Amino acid sequence: MAKSGPYIPACIPEEDAAALRKMLQGEIKGRWGLGERPAVLVIDMTRAFVEDRFPSGWSKTGVPCAQNIRRLLDVARPGGYPVFFTRGEPALIEVERGAWLRGRPIESTGPMQTPEAHEIVDILKPLPNEPVITKAKPSGFFGTQLQ
Repeated sequence: MAKSGPYIPACIPEEDAAALRKMLQGEIKGRWGLGERPAVLVIDMTRAFVEDRFPSGWSKTGVPCAQNIRRLLDVARPGGYPVFFTRGEPALIEVERGAWLRGRPIESTGPMQTPEAHEIVDILKPLPNEPVITKAKPSGFFGTQLQ
C-alpha cells in the first residue's frame, strides 16, 4: 500500500523527510509554508561545481543534484514561481579575487579562470525571462542584484 500524503523525493535523507512529514501533518507547531512570494534560487550549478574536469567539481554528486533541481524547475516554472540563478565569473586580476583567494596565484586555479567553468550546466539552462546573477565573490547575496 502506498503512503498517503505529499510527495517527498527519495533523495531527501530519511531524517529530514520524517521531520517534513511531521511538519506537514501539524505535529510541529508554527507557521510553515511557502511564504508570500516564493521563488526558486538555483545557486552555482555551473560546470565548475558539477563536472569532474574542474578542480571544484564532482560529477558523482553534481549530476544527480542537477537532475533533481531540474525536476523542481519542471514543477516551479509551470506553477508561475520565479526562478533565479547565480554563477561566478573568472577573476583575472588580483583585486577581483577578494580575500578568499588572496595570496593564491591566478594560475593555481587554472580551469576555473575560463568562461566555460562558469556556465550553468545544460540540463538547467535558464529560460530567457529568468535572471542570472553573476557574482564576483562566493556569496550570491552580497554585493549583487539579488537583493
